[in-house]
Amino acid sequence: MNEAFDYINSIPKFNRKSSLDNTREMLRRLGDPQDFMKVIHVAGTNGKGSTCAFIEKVIRDRGFVTGLFTSPHLIVMNERIAVSGKMISDEDFMKIYGILRKISEDMVRDGFVHPSFFEFLFGMAMEFFAEKGVEYAVLETGLGGRLDATNALGSVLASVITSISLDHTDILGETIEKIAFEKAGIIKEGGKVIYFDNKDSAAEVIADRAVKLGATAIPVSRDMIRIRRSSALPGGPGTYGDHAKSLQSHKNIDFSLSNEYYDNVAFSVSLRGDYQAENAALALTTLAACDLLPDYESLYASIEGTDWQGRMQEIATGVIIDGGHNEDGITRFLQSVTEDGAILVYSAVKDKHYERIIPILVGSGRFDDVVIFRLKDERGLDTDIMKEYFMREPVRLHIVDNACDAMKKALDIRGHMSADTCDVHAAQAGITPMIYCVGSLYMVGEIMASADKWKGGN
Repeated sequence: MNEAFDYINSIPKFNRKSSLDNTREMLRRLGDPQDFMKVIHVAGTNGKGSTCAFIEKVIRDRGFVTGLFTSPHLIVMNERIAVSGKMISDEDFMKIYGILRKISEDMVRDGFVHPSFFEFLFGMAMEFFAEKGVEYAVLETGLGGRLDATNALGSVLASVITSISLDHTDILGETIEKIAFEKAGIIKEGGKVIYFDNKDSAAEVIADRAVKLGATAIPVSRDMIRIRRSSALPGGPGTYGDHAKSLQSHKNIDFSLSNEYYDNVAFSVSLRGDYQAENAALALTTLAACDLLPDYESLYASIEGTDWQGRMQEIATGVIIDGGHNEDGITRFLQSVTEDGAILVYSAVKDKHYERIIPILVGSGRFDDVVIFRLKDERGLDTDIMKEYFMREPVRLHIVDNACDAMKKALDIRGHMSADTCDVHAAQAGITPMIYCVGSLYMVGEIMASADKWKGGN
């Protein structure tokens, strides 16, 4: 496995290109596996993975063989490729890897470009899906949409576009309109696109593109969604303790959806963060538009039973991890942090807008203690740079070497907090601050990978 991982990781990750001909050549040499399955294609800035998870879970629970291709992975590369809810095994990974490596080498020999890192994994997914008899494949774009490897498919059952905000501006463009244009590139002529309508210029770009292609545009907006109850965090808003156990029995977000397919129909999601209701609504509308709805009881159970790691996930008592890594993601994350005096664990990669994200975090006034560390990845941001931005606000900053030490430090801070650092009544009741880990999915992966070392009795 290490040989395969080393080879794939050595492939360039970001290749600029003007067409998808190379990807199509790769698929052709694989026997065009996409022709044997129906595909739902998902693009967007935030919420892609969760939306894919909701869609795939409902279709799988109906009894179909499903394929799910997502990125990035948190701990192991296998996570990116799953069939019927189970990620590809090491044995199958090595088998499919061998097929793609030979095809890649043959392509180079014949004058084509070696598939990029993402194209290679996409090819592996499609080959594996075909081998396993996948009937419905849910594909998440890696970057953008128009020139993304997943967009090499000739036709899809539906194109889905989640919320759009500024991210990867060096590649996709520095304005919302330019980024929306790239995302809208997944819309197929005469097809259908279900998109999150934030009543902004991004939505206008998507709608205009749909008109030009003669595609059916189906918007999903916030005014179609009504949050009925949200116990998004354990034990109430941001704290935990014995007296709060009664609140922990309901951690779901209850909402209702009203549009052309649903007449004020109630649903519940177990993923934290009110924005997950938006992702679920997008998935529900997609399923309805594709005539893939089961009976209501089954649909409700599938949506409520959907799980997605690394997004407002409680991985230990009072410890929440979230892969928010851009301004919109951080803003949405902060909407779920309702208390002051929480502990923040943060790390980031160099090519994200940390200079704008860190001020949003510390400017919220929610965090008294901040623990930072540098990621193992070569793109990891130096702690000296993070320190410069965090120290512009009155926080207690703690700098450590790695994710494991960061979690140990955060737990130690929480364990030693005295009554004079928090509400006296809360302290007497045994309620101590929440620990929030946010800033990068790479960070989430490193924290999860080292969990056995730092969790202890937590």
